[in-house]
Amino acid sequence: MNYVFISPHFPPFYIPFATALCEQGVNVLGAADAPREHLPGALSAALGEYYRVQNMEDYDCYITQEVVPFIRQTCNHEPILALTTGASMGGYHAANFFFRHPHLFNLGRLLQAQA
Repeated sequence: MNYVFISPHFPPFYIPFATALCEQGVNVLGAADAPREHLPGALSAALGEYYRVQNMEDYDCYITQEVVPFIRQTCNHEPILALTTGASMGGYHAANFFFRHPHLFNLGRLLQAQA
């Protein structure tokens, strides 16, 4: 299974989730604007692939033109469930990806973070 994490370092409570996914054998892919060397060590180690993106418009191109095709290729073009999820600002971006590219994603889910 592949899990794409956009800005996996923020908020910080995402980091244990990413490391737990890796420990369960999930291939965790990350994309963010921070250099990989600035990520916490455990998070960096949990990410199988990491792409630094310079601005938010690049996120859109990266996800739609590189990540989705990569996942489909990795899954041998078998039917897959592609969904977007996010909390807070990530929820905004998850909805943005879903509504801008409904041909790529089966489901969009917005989460509310609890303090």
